[in-house]
Amino acid sequence: MKRVAIAIGMASILVAFCAKEHDVEAGFWFDRVTYDLPVGDVDRIGGPIRPDEQAQIESIARAELEVAYAGLRIRFTGQPTGFYRVSVVQDIPGRALPVAGASRRVPFGGGVGSVSFRTLGSQAVGNAPQDATRADIIEAIGKGIGRTAAHELAHQILVNVNLHETKEPDSYENGISNRRSQFYGTLHWAFARPSLAKTLGQRDSVHD
Repeated sequence: MKRVAIAIGMASILVAFCAKEHDVEAGFWFDRVTYDLPVGDVDRIGGPIRPDEQAQIESIARAELEVAYAGLRIRFTGQPTGFYRVSVVQDIPGRALPVAGASRRVPFGGGVGSVSFRTLGSQAVGNAPQDATRADIIEAIGKGIGRTAAHELAHQILVNVNLHETKEPDSYENGISNRRSQFYGTLHWAFARPSLAKTLGQRDSVHD
């Protein structure tokens, strides 16, 4: 176990060193999501999520992830590959209660995680302002998924940092997804951004 721990530590150091000169690849993709919501939520938005809205949700989620890591040396793909990986699934299996997201480190560095469409979609509906339109809620679902993915990726990247130290509602680090700002507000990094920059490296906006 000691040798494994040392190997993982060395791999993390190597990735951090290399990331400062080259982009680290991270996979973010939707994995067999059905886009179903609980009946009450479907009634609230006026019917099931249409194919065009599904595509919109995916596009918004990717954009939110890019915003969260803007300026850092990480490149997102839509494939289940990469040193870090987060998938969007309908439900996260093996949980007694619904959860928004979960991640774990893998041997020799990197990480894998997932976020739940059903949980986050339902939370987006539940936190919607009274006058929110269907379009507002669809947009919020995409934002919530992308922002939760950003949180899970930070867990994978900053293995020794307790992201949940902050309870600031408008932060990516906040571990409670079921809050209005996660879907309808504007988020920022409360304290993790310098650690992310140290691990991943920062882009030179002139040359990169």
